[in-house]
Amino acid sequence: MLWEKVLRKLFITTLTAFILLSIYMLPDKNSKLLPTSLEIEYLSGLGTNNIYLITDNKHLVKSKIILDNNDVKKDALKILDTLTNGKTNILPNGLHSIIPKSTKIKGINYHNNELIINFSKELYNIDSNLSKTMIESIVFSLTEITGVEKVRLLVEDEPLDRYPNTNYPLENTLDKSIGINKKININNRSDIDKVTIYYVESIDNNKYYVPVTKYINNKDDKIKVIINELTSSYIYEPNLMSFLNSKTKLKKYEEKNDALILDFSDDIFDTSNKILKEVLYTIGYSVFDNYDVQKVIFKVNNKNIKELTIKELS
Repeated sequence: MLWEKVLRKLFITTLTAFILLSIYMLPDKNSKLLPTSLEIEYLSGLGTNNIYLITDNKHLVKSKIILDNNDVKKDALKILDTLTNGKTNILPNGLHSIIPKSTKIKGINYHNNELIINFSKELYNIDSNLSKTMIESIVFSLTEITGVEKVRLLVEDEPLDRYPNTNYPLENTLDKSIGINKKININNRSDIDKVTIYYVESIDNNKYYVPVTKYINNKDDKIKVIINELTSSYIYEPNLMSFLNSKTKLKKYEEKNDALILDFSDDIFDTSNKILKEVLYTIGYSVFDNYDVQKVIFKVNNKNIKELTIKELS
């Protein structure tokens, strides 16, 4: 048994070394968007962070970036380099950077969980139609770094107080409350709420998770809104899908001990009597973006089926 463990560790270590060598043989060493396993992360000291890249359909989707620093400012710089056109040629097919080419980072400061980024004037070269999307990409990507809760943006040492090339005001301090892939569906100015719901987009035979922040006139609890939206249609809009069976009912729910407990009807199962990964993840991501919990417990007819932690999805 001991010899088997030694051989296994030797194999994993060798595999890790091969993967790392392959990564560093690639043309651009600053940004690495390659899949890693938790074992490789543990043995190599590398970790992955979420990053939000733009698709051909102009959606921002979650992808992964490998970071080899435990330094917030260095990690932020690598993320921003990856988001900048022309800084990397290692991106998954169908995903793109969004910050205009030749944009430079003139300074990065980090203090009290806030990142302050000073861009060069080339940031204004963004198309006005993509201006909001670019800011969302920057803010959502940077706030995925552990310890970063807020972002402040400057251009040539001056606060960025409007979305570039638009008249829309921009707050001085930004976080994920700005929303992402925003959709407004309201019929009056009172009782407006917002909820972020995740869908799936298939790109080059890979599935990506797409957050959509919806502004609605609805006073229901957010978990009710999430499940109602995900069951309302298989196709939310062109290229965005929900895999949750339209017959699925959320029978009851409870927030307890840092967990949201969801009890569903058995319509949530697929034909193999399992819950699809896409269903687990779209619900899980949506819960973690709207609730301050660490775990989602899935039940069917009051029987525990699956527990999904925020760490599994980070």
